Amino acid sequence: MVSLLFYLGDAIGTNIVLEAVVYNKVCYSHFANVSLCTNATFSKNHPDLQEDAARWGNYIAAIQIVPAVLTNLLLSSYSDRIGHRLPICLPAISFALAAGALAVLATDSLISLPIELLLVYGFLYSFLGGSPLLIMSCYSYITLISSSEKMSFNMVVLEASTEMGFLIGVLASGPLADHFGLDTLSYINVGVSITPIIVLFLTVKEIHDSQAIKWRDAIGVKYMLDSAKCVFKKRPSYNRLLIHLCYLTNFIGCFSVIGYGANSFLYFTKQLGMSLTQFSLFSAVIEVAIGFGGPAIIFLNNKVFKLDNISFGVLSCAVLALAYIIMSINSIPGGIWIGAALLSFQITIYGIIRSFQVKFVDENEIGKLFAYDGMLKVLFNLVSKMVFKEMYSFSVVVYPSLFLVVCGGLYIFAMLTLILIGRLSRTTSADAANYTALDNDTVTS
Repeated sequence: MVSLLFYLGDAIGTNIVLEAVVYNKVCYSHFANVSLCTNATFSKNHPDLQEDAARWGNYIAAIQIVPAVLTNLLLSSYSDRIGHRLPICLPAISFALAAGALAVLATDSLISLPIELLLVYGFLYSFLGGSPLLIMSCYSYITLISSSEKMSFNMVVLEASTEMGFLIGVLASGPLADHFGLDTLSYINVGVSITPIIVLFLTVKEIHDSQAIKWRDAIGVKYMLDSAKCVFKKRPSYNRLLIHLCYLTNFIGCFSVIGYGANSFLYFTKQLGMSLTQFSLFSAVIEVAIGFGGPAIIFLNNKVFKLDNISFGVLSCAVLALAYIIMSINSIPGGIWIGAALLSFQITIYGIIRSFQVKFVDENEIGKLFAYDGMLKVLFNLVSKMVFKEMYSFSVVVYPSLFLVVCGGLYIFAMLTLILIGRLSRTTSADAANYTALDNDTVTS
């Protein structure tokens, strides 16, 4: 519920309101005319304004990196030592503050305010950890409250809820903006952004025993490297290597997903000629396939096919690779729609990997494990966007669908890492069984 509400607000704020506000302010700084800047024809005839708006979008994204990484580091072991409520609530508070700042900047009467104030929005959005801290804290919380049988399914449900929130936000934003205006939509977003905080305080229970803890013991510089120490410390058999292979597999998938998102609008609307309505429908189909299809597929596997996590993960990677490759071949009738449906396997990978990864650490290290994940995710998201956008700009004339082929190829690589994880984990399990048998023999003697 929390992730759904957050991504509902995030879709409205980040994907609609922010983009419009950035462009309007860039335009106003050149022409000082509000009505001119909201004219679609004027925008098409001035691509230089779009370039400036894109540049400011990068500035806003860049300013989010350092505070998000630092907060994730500072709170990296908080969940393991104290509880989950604070690491989950802090990002939600920052989102609400950022939504309030954005609502002020979106007001037509205040359009003359300096565009540099958008950097304040970027800082507010991430200075308490941002979405990586929220999502990774949710994963940690779910790990501790879920049984081993339901963990993969619960992980996938969490991913699905983010997709549903994004879907609802995107579909609702356009009509609301058209009928009520951008400033009204921004104030609606403030209300939506406050809701997760209330839900969190009412629903999230602390896992650990309550105890009086001083602030300097709760959050401090000395804890900044806890997550890295946890990930890199020496462990029995191949456990440390397996943790890193799980990270690698996860981020290969993230690289593909972010890369697709970075270029999908340009490719489908400008290259294939989709109208905005068609593109919205196409995007909605993907979100529905992922949000509903993912949990349904993993539920079906748990009840009917009963493939183990590795086998099911390998199958999912193969299907996803096929999906992107089909989408890249324009000669296949309905290929992009077939590929969109097959993307329902996308979130199963994350649920499988994260439920598998926690097996290689102790229970009091789960928060640190996901905190490190969140820190890396901040960096990987930015890098993947930059890489795929550059790829598209270089290949658009000769081979515009190259980015889709690369997205598919990445999942083939992920499939290979999953196979390696399966082999090493079996060796680790065998070693553990041998050690246990040896200990029992020693005790008997």
